[in-house]
Amino acid sequence: LLRIALPSGIALFTCVALFLPMIRHRIQHGTGSGFVIADVKDPVGRLVGYGMTLNSNFVGVHAVLFAIFGRAPLSVVVVPGVVGYVGIALMALATTLIVTSQAELGRNWRMCIDENRTDLVTSGLYRFVRNPIYSGTILLLLGVLAIAPGPWAVLLVVFGTYNVALQARLEEAHLVKLHGERYLAYATKVGRFVPGVGRVSASAYEAAT
Repeated sequence: LLRIALPSGIALFTCVALFLPMIRHRIQHGTGSGFVIADVKDPVGRLVGYGMTLNSNFVGVHAVLFAIFGRAPLSVVVVPGVVGYVGIALMALATTLIVTSQAELGRNWRMCIDENRTDLVTSGLYRFVRNPIYSGTILLLLGVLAIAPGPWAVLLVVFGTYNVALQARLEEAHLVKLHGERYLAYATKVGRFVPGVGRVSASAYEAAT
């Protein structure tokens, strides 16, 4: 069951959390897909964007190889069955979290950072964390690790989380430029990936303002 659940979950995630929002963005706005890595001028930002894309592709490859060849070729370790079902639950939660967050962003949704001005969204899931899409991404990677635990899955979690953390900081710096004190005030109250964790300190806010 887990050998089928992993690629099925990744395929579902790819459809509803990657392709669907790009199609919706083009239909709603008549141009572009929201995937703007080609427009990223900052070389660091472009590198991070490619790193996130590469990690996503590796997750898909890992899922397919696990479904075809099973545990041995990927050095997947045997764990209690309940761990795998926890992984499925994490993937389902992650997909729901990301799709909801994208819908709440609406026209402001982007993959990577372009030069177009976007509104500051602080409602819905954004009341609790500043980057719920990336919170969901980390949960998805943890779900993959729980379903097929092994060295390759660990690398995917580490590399993916590292890139997500870098991208979040780049986006936050961009939002400070766009919204200034309003974003900083928001960041002092709301955590980065987990509610209450990673808030901007009051001293840093005062220094910036």
